[in-house]
Amino acid sequence: MPRFFRRTRTGFATTFELLRSLWRGPYWWLVPLVVILIPAALFFILLQAMPIVSPFIYSVL
Repeated sequence: MPRFFRRTRTGFATTFELLRSLWRGPYWWLVPLVVILIPAALFFILLQAMPIVSPFIYSVL
């Protein structure tokens, strides 16, 4: 289980580093797009794990 938490923490650190570099660099205008796309992607990934919902998600995507 600690390995799972370590991988999750690394993934979140990468996401925060991406947002920080976008905000400080010349691409600050991309931050709202990334802030919306990352939770949407996580939402679709979690929905695909549910066997009842997954056929509908595959037809939408």
